[in-house]
Amino acid sequence: MVAISSKFDNSTIPANSTSLVFATFSKLVTIMLSVVGVVVLFPVAVGPLVLVLLYRRLLQSVGPWVRPQLTKMVTARGAIFSGDAVYCRESQIWLIRDVAYQFECIFDAESKAINGFDLRGPRDLPVTVAAKYGLFVMSHINSNVFLTLNPTPLMVLTSEAPVTFPPTINIVLESELDERMEIGRLRKIFEERIISVRKGDDDDAKEFKYPEFQQFIRPWGGYHWWEWDSSFDLSQHVKYHRIQVASESLRDEALSKFHEQLLQSGWPKNKPVWEMWLVDVDVEKGDNFTSRSTLFTKLHHSLADGFSLVSVFSNLSSKNYTSGNKPSQRKQRPLNRPLWKSILFLTTFPLRAVYEGSATLLQRVFQPPPFLAPLFPSTNRMHTACTKPIPLETIKDIKNHFGVTFTSTIHSVLAGALRDLMIFKGNPVIIPTNFPTLVPTPLAGHPEHVLRNYLGGALLNLQTGEADPIKRLGASAQEYEQMNRSTFPLLGMIGLKVAGCLPAWWVWLVGRNWLTSSYFTNFPSGKALDLDGVSVIGVKTGMGVFAGQTGLGVTAVSYLNDITISITGHGSVFSETDVKKLVTYLEQQITFLQAQISPV
Repeated sequence: MVAISSKFDNSTIPANSTSLVFATFSKLVTIMLSVVGVVVLFPVAVGPLVLVLLYRRLLQSVGPWVRPQLTKMVTARGAIFSGDAVYCRESQIWLIRDVAYQFECIFDAESKAINGFDLRGPRDLPVTVAAKYGLFVMSHINSNVFLTLNPTPLMVLTSEAPVTFPPTINIVLESELDERMEIGRLRKIFEERIISVRKGDDDDAKEFKYPEFQQFIRPWGGYHWWEWDSSFDLSQHVKYHRIQVASESLRDEALSKFHEQLLQSGWPKNKPVWEMWLVDVDVEKGDNFTSRSTLFTKLHHSLADGFSLVSVFSNLSSKNYTSGNKPSQRKQRPLNRPLWKSILFLTTFPLRAVYEGSATLLQRVFQPPPFLAPLFPSTNRMHTACTKPIPLETIKDIKNHFGVTFTSTIHSVLAGALRDLMIFKGNPVIIPTNFPTLVPTPLAGHPEHVLRNYLGGALLNLQTGEADPIKRLGASAQEYEQMNRSTFPLLGMIGLKVAGCLPAWWVWLVGRNWLTSSYFTNFPSGKALDLDGVSVIGVKTGMGVFAGQTGLGVTAVSYLNDITISITGHGSVFSETDVKKLVTYLEQQITFLQAQISPV
């Protein structure tokens, strides 16, 4: 604990405080922007918005008639990420670049040569490349190069090829099973309980319960629509993969690499944006192998949010399952207060919303947060890491002892870990007093057992400027309460409805994180999951860094009696070492707080 406590010394770290002059100036500018926003922008926006709504209504009526294969608009289900879905999958540029390849195996489909072959000449041969870890990749090579088996050093190829930007908001749910499972059995379960299930109890019901699993996104008329995949094949979405390692100690590393690969791999065009991988890691010990499988569920965020994904698993489960604290059961703020306070809040809401938004915008411009990713799409890889399972009782003991909430405890631990990482990355370093982060908030009435993105969002300031971890707990609790009292939760709810009415290019614009460099999301994944007698004994989740300039993503998921916290860092900002360090600091922060309750 000495190493940790030494980092809490503020004497060597100058605080990033705003001068009185700048604070006064920013307040005046904020007030001016607020007045302009209320008096000018609101009235001006009403007319165009009415025209857009009329056009959208007309399009919804004639769209399926003109193109029968279309179904509903993507934004009709509240998917604010729909614009980014198409953008990420189809954005590519052509350039000439040097790429380093190391081949484990090269197979020439024509000459059957496996030690190498000469491609000099006008030939375009199919080549199968198998990496030590990862999937089989089918590609074509048409370059004047000579490839050999495991070239040393790495062979550098200069190639002219399209560069497709990887999706930034994939979701990967990693579920560890307690025994080995056959791929045919998994496909049968998914077919019977998800794909073929229809709405209602009537056997003659025509509508599927989860139609989006058989549909893809199609832009038409300025909007995004769901279109049926006429060649849908379940075996192309529920797949099997086998990894072989030399020892048990390499198993977790192999699964982590596979998780990271799925998180940033793209999607085939005009195909549903989801996959399920059943993975076996075999450890050679004579004739003995490991006996349990791992299930990876990958989907694009335009398809569903975390709560919808949980509800899908509730239908997969063969016994009673709970999705935990559903958003529809939560107390909704800011209207969950005395009547007179609700009236006062709604009366002052327009001015407060513009004022708080202007203040946030000014802070973003004049005090940019750390870890900003490039403004434009990047081909940099993302790095991921995850904590070991943390007992929920540990977090509860900390929050009960210090009189704070569960969520604010996680916020405080994260702030401390980010503080430690900034110290590690820079010397000398200036620690920002507040580290703004985006917090997705599920809306009231989140539909059960349907695929939806039913989320708003709020801005939270992580208390990175506070060196003392005990004081940081109290400051984090106050900041969390202040966030709930702000206009951002209600503004996010209204903004979601408005964004769902806008054309695709506007959705792309507003469905991005322009204000912060990070996000934090936290949700329960249930209390028991069983796949036809095969129990899920552990759950990890990972999510991309989101659209915009987000350089850091943090996702916490609780399952059974544990919680795990996953970190995703943009490759332009974080190295693999940085991400692993941040996970280590998270675990150390929790250990430190736990020690204050029960000193060792």
